[in-house]
Amino acid sequence: MGQVTIFDKAIPFGFKAFFENFLVVISSAVITLLGWLIGLIVSALIAAPCFIPASDIFKKLASIFDGLKSVGYDKETTMQALHLFLSKMGTFLYNFIRQAPFYFILSVLGVIIFAILFWFVISMFMAGWMNLTLEAVDTGSSKFASLFINPKKVIRIGFAIVLYGVIVGFPWLLYFIFYLVFQSKIFDIIVLPPVFIISFYLQLRLIFAQWFVLDKNIGIFKGIKRSYHLKGGLLNYLLFYILMGIISFGLFLFIAGIGKITGVFVFGFLFLIARFIMAIAPIFGMAFLYRGLESQ
Repeated sequence: MGQVTIFDKAIPFGFKAFFENFLVVISSAVITLLGWLIGLIVSALIAAPCFIPASDIFKKLASIFDGLKSVGYDKETTMQALHLFLSKMGTFLYNFIRQAPFYFILSVLGVIIFAILFWFVISMFMAGWMNLTLEAVDTGSSKFASLFINPKKVIRIGFAIVLYGVIVGFPWLLYFIFYLVFQSKIFDIIVLPPVFIISFYLQLRLIFAQWFVLDKNIGIFKGIKRSYHLKGGLLNYLLFYILMGIISFGLFLFIAGIGKITGVFVFGFLFLIARFIMAIAPIFGMAFLYRGLESQ
């Protein structure tokens, strides 16, 4: 039995659901932006006492970067600059830890506190949008209250998103480490294509992991496993991804053409509207894609 293809239905559903739930989408978008802004400020304020000694580290980072500006921007000189930066930064951190271990620990603690708090805020709204769009698929409409879900589930989905990023990014981390060691153009030619293919393949296979965690209330690793083995998941998401990219590119080309005729102000206004639509409509489409595939 062949793979089920529903990507062609997911795309029109995404745009249809966007406009049918326009008021909910607008109010949810406003709350999301305000929530991210408030979350950023609150996280920074809570971690502020720990960031005071960290300012020395940030100043040193800035001075090192300023010293590297003259090196250049082509690939070879960039790698030389990176080596130089890592060497100088390593020496600075070693001396900092040795001379003021307490302040170093406090700085690290401040970064960790800020990262955890802001990660939770981002995860909360990402999970909320997934829940809101799934509701549109299941019931035909979305409710504003669906943007807010159980904090325990938010944490689990947040970890699923982080793990997904780690898995997809791991091939690139290995590439970066080995490139620092070998620094060869031959290495680039041989290794870069497989790294890109492996990373993109993992992205396609695991993209529904957080959806499973949210919808089925299961663990992170079970969500990743179910996404990996989801029949038709890779093909449908790949085609969905490509067609959404084509639609987005075509839409922005059209807006650019109008902008040449009408001027910068109209172009900017239309660009923001189009950017907003193309940020939200695909989430509805992804919810449709997920529900259609997991229910087969």
